[in-house]
Amino acid sequence: MRFTIVLAGAVLAAATLVGCNNKDKDEIAMLKDKNSELQSELDRTRTALDGSESSRRALEEDLTRARAEASYAPQAGTSTPTGGNTPQLPTDLPPGVTARVEGTTVILDIPGEVLFDSGKATLRTDAKKTLDAVAKSVKNAYPGKRLSVEGFTDTDPIKKSKWADNWELAYERARAVGKYLSTKGFSENQFRYVSYGPSEPRSSKKESRRVELAIVEAGS
Repeated sequence: MRFTIVLAGAVLAAATLVGCNNKDKDEIAMLKDKNSELQSELDRTRTALDGSESSRRALEEDLTRARAEASYAPQAGTSTPTGGNTPQLPTDLPPGVTARVEGTTVILDIPGEVLFDSGKATLRTDAKKTLDAVAKSVKNAYPGKRLSVEGFTDTDPIKKSKWADNWELAYERARAVGKYLSTKGFSENQFRYVSYGPSEPRSSKKESRRVELAIVEAGS
């Protein structure tokens, strides 16, 4: 009789344990499902945020261009350059710096590796020699002209840097160039600063990383 009671108790304990185990398994499965649902929701949120950030950047780029065009548009009562005023390219640029004409604007292209180390916005020591030569050339050829200093990067996202993104890096590089040129006889009032970030890549990453110095209305 005692054996029967003991056996019955053991069976009851085993059944209770099995029941608890099944309950735990159900709770674990439910938590896993909830975790999977939350992860999916997080992924959807991240995707939405990425899309919003891309849209914001595109709007910022459009606004930058619109402001640039408006700031240098001819004012009422002023005349615009006519035929025969195509600006001349400078002939005394330092090695590595190239020039081109767009309308009445002369654009000097200064390669990024000439100016900065990777991911940095501090001018290299030897970069100052290049900018000294650029400053001399621009002052001689286009005295008093307005200057647009424009930063560009490649399309690789920022990973290991203090910069929030390529737009910030490009702007700070443009500022570094302009600040140095302002110590070489230019007025800060002559400058504006523009970041195009990774929006205008070229055929290679090396060519994409650059600072362009645009001499506005160089032919007038």
